Amino acid sequence: MRNKILRSIFLFSFFILFASWARAAEKFIFGFEDLPLMPGLEQLSDKGFMFETPYGRIVEAIVIGKVAKKSAETFYSNTLPQLGWLKMGEFIYHREGEKLVIEFLEPNSKLNINFLIEPFSR
Repeated sequence: MRNKILRSIFLFSFFILFASWARAAEKFIFGFEDLPLMPGLEQLSDKGFMFETPYGRIVEAIVIGKVAKKSAETFYSNTLPQLGWLKMGEFIYHREGEKLVIEFLEPNSKLNINFLIEPFSR
């Protein structure tokens, strides 16, 4: 009985430690609280902006990387609904009074993705 309790405590502790480590390893796009940065992409810190208006915030971020456009589209199409974003159109979402627009561009060998959040009212 004692061994079962110790094993359960060990497994629970391991799970908590692993979950914390995995969360810390996950990167997020600056200015977008919970919008994950897909592996293989990096944010261009000098290209975006963020400011508050009386109607809500406006945030733009640009990320680049050598990933396939289709992979990035699939990643964000699968991830955003899990975070509460509701799809309005192709790569246009809304959540809690905000609209998120994502634009995928391939001007050279790297994929550029523009993220824009702006106030949204129905």
